[in-house]
Formats: sequence, C-alpha cells, structure tokens
Amino acid sequence: MICRIWTILYLLLIPGITGCSHSGNDTNSDQLSNISDGDADADTDGDSDADGDSDTDGDSDADGDSDADGDSDADGDSDADGDSDTDGDSDTDGDSDADNDSDTGNDTSEMTHRFDHYKIMPIGDSITETTCFPNLLQQKLKDDGFFNFTFIGSTLNNQACDGASHVQTEGHGGWLVTSLLPKGANDGAAQGWIKDSGVNVALIHFATNDVWSSKSKDEILLAHTLLVNLLREETPNVVIFVAQIIPVNPSDCSQCLGNTLSFNAAVPAWADQMNTSESPVIVVDQFTGFDTASLTRDGVHPNVEGGKVMAQKWYDAMQVLNIPHK
Repeated sequence: MICRIWTILYLLLIPGITGCSHSGNDTNSDQLSNISDGDADADTDGDSDADGDSDTDGDSDADGDSDADGDSDADGDSDADGDSDTDGDSDTDGDSDADNDSDTGNDTSEMTHRFDHYKIMPIGDSITETTCFPNLLQQKLKDDGFFNFTFIGSTLNNQACDGASHVQTEGHGGWLVTSLLPKGANDGAAQGWIKDSGVNVALIHFATNDVWSSKSKDEILLAHTLLVNLLREETPNVVIFVAQIIPVNPSDCSQCLGNTLSFNAAVPAWADQMNTSESPVIVVDQFTGFDTASLTRDGVHPNVEGGKVMAQKWYDAMQVLNIPHK
C-alpha cells in the first residue's frame, strides 16, 4: 500500500518513474544494492569490476587507467610520465637524465663546465710562448662566433701569425716542466701563475725541453700532476686539456724523438687516473700527423702552418665539451 502511494507521488512529481522496480537498470536500486554489496561481482566498492578498488577498469589499482601500478599513466611502469622507463623524466632510456641517450653525464658536464666567461690559460714552454698556435686558436674561435672568452697569462705571445692578434699565455721559453717541482729551478713559479687568475680552462703542452734533457716520463708526469692540483685549487671544476706533445726532432738530438714517444705513450693512463667528473682531464694528440719537416722551423718549433694544425686540434677537443659555448 505504501509502495503504491509513493508510486503515485513519483508519477505526479517525477515523470519517467514507472514503479518500485528493483531491477539492475534502476539507479536507486543500484545504489541500494551497492550499499549491501548486492552487485553481481565479488568486490565491495560498488563499481562494475570485481577487484575491490575504486575504479571500474578491472585492474589491481584504483586510478582508473589501463595499468595496475597506481600511477597516472597507462604504461605499467612505476612513473607517471607515460614513457617506457621508470625514472620519471622525459626520455625513454631509463637513465637519470632527460636527453634520451645512453649515458647520465652529458647534461651534468654541460652544467658543471659551462662558464659565463671562459678564462683560457695556455701553459708550456717556447712552443706556447713564441709560436702561433695560441694566436691562431683565439682567431679561429672568434671567426666561428665565440666571444665569451679571454686568453690569460703573464707572458705575451706577440708572434706574427697571419694577422692573428697577440694573446697572453703562460709560455716560458727554455723551461722544463720538471723545474716546477719542489726544489726545482723554478719551484713556486706555477703557484704564482695560477693563484687568483680565475682560470677555468687550461691547455698544457709542456714537456719539450724535458724530453730533450732526457727527463723520465714519470718525473714529467709528476710535474703535470702538480699543475693539475694547482689548477683545481684555484678552480675546482677547471677543464684541463693535456697534450701528447708534437714531435721533438732536432738534428742534434738523436734521443729526442724516442723520448717524446715514451712520454706520449704514458699520458693517457696518467690522464685516466687524474680525470674526475667535476674537473676532466682530456688528452689531445698533437703528435699524430705532425710532420716536423714541413710544419716546423727547426724540427722543434712550429711554423705558421704548424701552428694552424695545433690550433685546430685544440679547437676540436674543446668543442667536444662545448667550450666555449654561444
């Protein structure tokens, strides 16, 4: 009787209601059955699947997508960015950067070694002080549109090099790098060059007089280690390019070429030991393909063409690290 009275009231007030049916097509009926868990599945959440969660897609999570991991995407991994890896970045290679390559270092190196202004210090002997590679390297950088750099040092390379401007360097003619070691003839000199210089890029070609004087490769590399440590004390993230030096092949030094080869062969392993992600040590092969007959004045010192060859090799190595950047 009560049902009939309610039916009459609903007919008058809400057109479309036909009675007190409890079929599955009645919204009110579904709501009642959901409360009592009377829907045809085996869950208790009142949706149309049987997994007991709060969505209706039949998987094991409650976020309403097509996977079962509970995140906001449908690819079944543990992040919510919709790609095929689980690190939450914008690439699909599963590493910790977002550049879609197979490494995790490129982004970091660009950040760590990108400076507002690059202070480039060429360090060496007469090859650096009185031949053309520093001047020509500076000119090439400018020709290619790089201007956020300065060559720094206490000595002026004022050679005539196809119109290239003069540059400051730490080139010291006749010096041995081993003379910089404690109790050496020039002990303490390197500290004076580097301290408070602000150097953040170093180009080291410094062993010519040492191999000429038959200094051991171990002693020469010990002096290189001194330079690296001093550079890092000044600038912890300094980038250091170290040369396998050009051939030393004067007519009056029969042992020089062999000594050069011995030193150069030891450089890569030393560089690997000295290298860090914060302050990389990069080997630049200045030896290979350098013909002393056509590219030097005397079997030792590069002519202008030799300077161009050296400048290009420095340039190529720097550009691998995007140094300098535009």
